[in-house]
Amino acid sequence: MNELSIEKTMTVKEVAMVLNCTEQTIRNYCNRLFPDKIKNGLTTYLTEIEVTKIKLEMNENYILKTDFEVRTKLEKNLIVRQAIQFLEEEKFELIEQNRILTEENQILTPKAIAFDVLMKTDDMMSITTAAKHFKLSQKKVFSVLRDKGYLTLSDLPTQKAINKDVLHLKETVCKDNKTRPQAVVKTNQLDNFYKAVK
Repeated sequence: MNELSIEKTMTVKEVAMVLNCTEQTIRNYCNRLFPDKIKNGLTTYLTEIEVTKIKLEMNENYILKTDFEVRTKLEKNLIVRQAIQFLEEEKFELIEQNRILTEENQILTPKAIAFDVLMKTDDMMSITTAAKHFKLSQKKVFSVLRDKGYLTLSDLPTQKAINKDVLHLKETVCKDNKTRPQAVVKTNQLDNFYKAVK
C-alpha cells in the first residue's frame, strides 16, 4: 500500500498526482474546505490533515469515488481509532451477555442439582416431600389439592388426580408391618403436581 511521503506539506500538484485527479479538482476542494488557503500567484501547500480531509471528501463524492490505495498517516490513525471503538462496543456487549448468562446459570443450577437428586432417589415421594422440593407450604398444598378434587379427606388421591397424572396411589408397608394406601408423587409427575398446586 502506498503512503503519502510528506513531512510537513505537499503542493496542490503533488496531491493531484497522488490522488490521481486534476489539480483543478484539488483547488475546488481547497476553496470549499479551506476558503483562505489558495492565493493567486502563490504556490499552495497542504498539510497532512488538509490532504486527509480532501481525500475523505472525495470518497463521499459518488462521481469521484474510487478505492484509493493511498492513505495518509492521519487517515490510518482514524481507521485504527474507529476499529478500537468498534472493539470497545463489542466488549461491552459481551460483558452484558456474560452477566445475563451468569444470572441464568445461578437460577438454573440449583434446579438442575435438585432434579439430579430427585432422579437418583426413589421414583416416588410423599406429598410433603414434593411440597418441600418446590418450597411450598405443606398445609397450603394439601388444602389446594382437596379444593381442586385431587385429594380425599383421608389424604388419598382421587381418580381425577390419577387420571390427570398429578398423584399416584402406592401401597406402603408401615411400622406395624401393615400395608396401607398412600398418596405419592412420582418424579415424572412433578411438573403436573406443581401446576396443580400453584
